[in-house]
Amino acid sequence: MRRSDLVRGDSGAMSTEQDAVDVIVVCRPEDLATEFLSVLDDDPQRPVHAVFAAEGISVPLPTGGAERRLAALKPLVTATAGQTGDRNQMASLMAPFLRQAATVWTHCPADERRDRARVGWLTALVCAGLPVLHAFGVSSHYQIVSELTVPLSVDQVKVKLAFLNEHAAALLDDRTPRRVPTEAIAACERFLRLDAEEANRMHALLHSVEIDASLAVDPWGFHQYGYEQERIRGTAEWVGRHVVPGSGRLIEVGSCEGTLTNLLLNAGHLVLACEPNGRFRSRLLDVVDARAEVTAEPLENLLREPLRTAVAYLLIEMLYYVEDLTILDDVPAELLFLAVNAEELRDRVEPWLAGGRTWEAVERVELVAPRVDFVCGDRVYRRKQGSVGILCRRRGRHGVGTSA
Repeated sequence: MRRSDLVRGDSGAMSTEQDAVDVIVVCRPEDLATEFLSVLDDDPQRPVHAVFAAEGISVPLPTGGAERRLAALKPLVTATAGQTGDRNQMASLMAPFLRQAATVWTHCPADERRDRARVGWLTALVCAGLPVLHAFGVSSHYQIVSELTVPLSVDQVKVKLAFLNEHAAALLDDRTPRRVPTEAIAACERFLRLDAEEANRMHALLHSVEIDASLAVDPWGFHQYGYEQERIRGTAEWVGRHVVPGSGRLIEVGSCEGTLTNLLLNAGHLVLACEPNGRFRSRLLDVVDARAEVTAEPLENLLREPLRTAVAYLLIEMLYYVEDLTILDDVPAELLFLAVNAEELRDRVEPWLAGGRTWEAVERVELVAPRVDFVCGDRVYRRKQGSVGILCRRRGRHGVGTSA
């Protein structure tokens, strides 16, 4: 896709090239050099405004191409810490420029550098309705499909490196918390366009084990992608092979939005669905309706309540929330269904089972094999690690409430 197609947006509102104003919203001044040099160099006469979120300032940049524009940033580059604000503060910073903006450029909402990701996410929310292009940034876990790819010439890379070496040298030192890593200094600058909803989804991916994972509906694509559908369907069938539907209560820990819960309920199981995250729990309640009890209690609280007994506890792809697996020794059930990837099985689950006296593994089953699949529309893909089911039975107990 051509740059001109992207900057016009869906409405084609940009009437002439002379009308175009680029607004680049970044966390720090050095980010203009590391990820947006191609924007600075695209048209030396195009007006460019820069917003530096951590510094809390907005500045117009001079005309004349990347080298001249970067030189104007020298007084702004420091090694001091700073905090990005909230959505209102970001809107205030951008207000002087938004009316003129034909294109807004910013960070990726899933950048592994949390401050950059937050800036990219907030910018997308503030600029809803405007064409917003996100640089790829730093990501070792995802591959992103580019909509605009700009290979830099050797001379352009030399401009980038000269700026960092001469004006941002302190940020290249390992002892600096704000160190600029090599992987952030792009030789080929790549961008994708996101709307506010897509930015929410990408930002949720970054926070997959935290509360902000719930920013987007179905952030992992349980209803969209073959890998996830196969994994969840296989998990429900696995549970059904060992627990007769209706024979006793299942306690599902970490029910998320209820995709697995719904399959279990449809099969006739009695389910207590546990989801501490308020956004996920609200969606879960909509899915299960009145067919299941829903609680906000985390696992630790469930184990302190003597009435929370069950024929089986289900901890499906959520052991990364459990710091110490010995807490599972107190699970008040006859059966324990665990689902993890092969690495977690080897590094955490097997040592815990070998050193414990409460549970014995009686079955291992591959619920889904590793696969490369999309995780955010057709924009982002990654290798998914597969899922292994481990059925654990209390030592000395057999067949209680089960078909086995």
